[in-house]
Parts: sequence; C-alpha cells; structure tokens
Amino acid sequence: LCCGCWKMEEVDDILIATLRQLGVLVGDSVKSVKQFTPDIIVHAVVSCLRVVNPNTAFPTVMPPEMSARFRICANLADTLTGLGYQGELGFHQFLYPNEEDSRKMLRWLVERLSKG
Repeated sequence: LCCGCWKMEEVDDILIATLRQLGVLVGDSVKSVKQFTPDIIVHAVVSCLRVVNPNTAFPTVMPPEMSARFRICANLADTLTGLGYQGELGFHQFLYPNEEDSRKMLRWLVERLSKG
C-alpha cells in the first residue's frame, strides 16, 4: 500500500475493502478515508488489532461518555505506539480525525495484518 505508487483513491479502496472484510461497519456510501467518523476509525483500529493480537480488549463501539471515549482513544494511541507506529498519534487522531493521519495509521495497521 505504498502511497507513492498508488493514487489515494486506490489506497482508500483497498483500505475500505479490507476493513469491510474484517467486519468494520463502513457504509456503502463511504468511498474515502476522508469520510471516516471517529466511530469508524476506532472500530477499524480495534478490528485490526484483534487480528494481530486476538487478546485485544478494546471495545469496537465507543461509549457515549466523552471521558470514556478519551480514555479508549488515548489507550489505543499508546498501544499503536507500543507496536511501533511512528506517526504522530494521540487521542485527537481518533476523536478528531483528519484524512492524512487516518490514512497513514490505517495503512500501517493493514500492512501489519499480513505480518500478524
């Protein structure tokens, strides 16, 4: 999934198809990572982590309480950093996602699936 070799649309198509195969609830109208909500991002990351490590204990659905959402997202960021993710990562990449950071993080995770 080298972004230098592929158009962003193709990368997004591969990411979305892979995430759907993992059971991530990505609606049919979603065609780009730019359209991912915080809930989709968290569900995608947790689903990928569960493939790499089946003992992953994070919920795939975020609770409504902001304090709990913050804790889950901060812990997810720490987990990805601990696995070797080198990009900028904190709770805000999950709660307030932007297209570039989300694509980079999800691409990194999907690449880990074949190594897991």
